[in-house]
Amino acid sequence: MKLTDVRTAIYARLSEALKPHSFKLNKGQEAFVRAIPQGRQSVYISIVDLEPAFEFSVVIGLRADPVEEIAHLFSGAPEKYQKLSETAIVQLSYFTGREETAYLVSSTQDINSATSAVSTVLFDAVLPVLEECKTISALEERVNSPQRNFNTAQPPYALLTSLALAALANSNAFESLAFEAINVVARYPASEREKVAQLIEYVRAKRRAHDVPTT
Repeated sequence: MKLTDVRTAIYARLSEALKPHSFKLNKGQEAFVRAIPQGRQSVYISIVDLEPAFEFSVVIGLRADPVEEIAHLFSGAPEKYQKLSETAIVQLSYFTGREETAYLVSSTQDINSATSAVSTVLFDAVLPVLEECKTISALEERVNSPQRNFNTAQPPYALLTSLALAALANSNAFESLAFEAINVVARYPASEREKVAQLIEYVRAKRRAHDVPTT
């Protein structure tokens, strides 16, 4: 099978599971995407040619626009890329409890088996969480849970979104999260430490002025 054939087959199979839940295929992003109030949710499809087989995996992206607006005040990311950022990136292993969640496929039978397994995870575990996380407060609870196993995005950007989520959700844990974030970036270059410090001070100033929008 060729890569294009594998991709077409996987897209077709997963479309059956995701289309009824308002997800639409965006081939440019290699993802099924749906809009939600103040954001979007994405199911990213990765297909790697390992000749003679292909490795197929799924990653979940969640974006809350108000969070990204705050984070990008300090991220330094070019404006043209800011609309592509995700507030949280979640591995399929979070939902399956298994460390290995990639599938090797080399035939139509393999693809049908792999996509059936993924569709089951989507129905049973992923979609209920995505429904729950349509609000910033619910997403904040997942991202800033004590286990810290939901969002696998890397710092320092993950720290910016974590803190922005806590601020917008009016979380009492903001100061403890800020202390933790400062410790995490202590080993990073000064420019990265400054981004986190500036966001923290921004939120503190807004709180003093009672000017942080909440959800």
